[in-house]
Amino acid sequence: IPNDRKGGWTDQGENDLRQMPTGTYVSCGVKFNIPENAINNGNTCIVLGGAGRPYLPNTSYICIPGTSVSYLYFLHALAWSSGQNGPIGTITVNYENGTTQTLPVVNGVDTGNWWIKHSLANGVIGWEGKNKYSDVALYLSKFKIKNIPIKNITLNSNGKAVWMIAAISGSRENIPLPTNNETVISADGDWKPYSNIKSIAPGSILDFSFLVDAPAGKYGSVIVANGRFEFEKKPGV
Repeated sequence: IPNDRKGGWTDQGENDLRQMPTGTYVSCGVKFNIPENAINNGNTCIVLGGAGRPYLPNTSYICIPGTSVSYLYFLHALAWSSGQNGPIGTITVNYENGTTQTLPVVNGVDTGNWWIKHSLANGVIGWEGKNKYSDVALYLSKFKIKNIPIKNITLNSNGKAVWMIAAISGSRENIPLPTNNETVISADGDWKPYSNIKSIAPGSILDFSFLVDAPAGKYGSVIVANGRFEFEKKPGV
């Protein structure tokens, strides 16, 4: 039921994550456990408040005393995050030796809006599906921590966006995540679109037509001869 303040992902009714399978889920080599609704009194995820849902709690505590891992992996996303690029929360690891380590969670770097799918510097698409209203996705992010016994972990939202965490996993080994091979450059203060609208004067310094050996194909097919490529009708070239 939307807006009933009783949970259900972002409390938006059927605009939720009910289609995500429960049980063991492996994403990019990282193993997660997605609990059943019947377990833990129906509490199966962590959703921290922010713009759009200010009545949700801003802090959650995870007690895992004695656990030692070198990396934390989050399967998470944001809602109501438009125009909120920058830190949206923190992960604070409290160690049993009394020390702490705080890591920022940044919109556009570590995670992003669950209705928008694109790879980030520290966030690859870890799960994707479709609900009644939209294609949706979760981001998989990796955070390096100290490999010493953990007392507990504090997750905190700074209120700029709703931070939804479906699962967290830990590993002593560095499980590599796919790199972002897509780069998009948009016009801004540093980058301007450019179109060459000038024609090249024949015989000018920019006239490279003398390099064209037309017509295409006049030397026949490219074949393999003596272990190298050459033109069928122009041996040795």
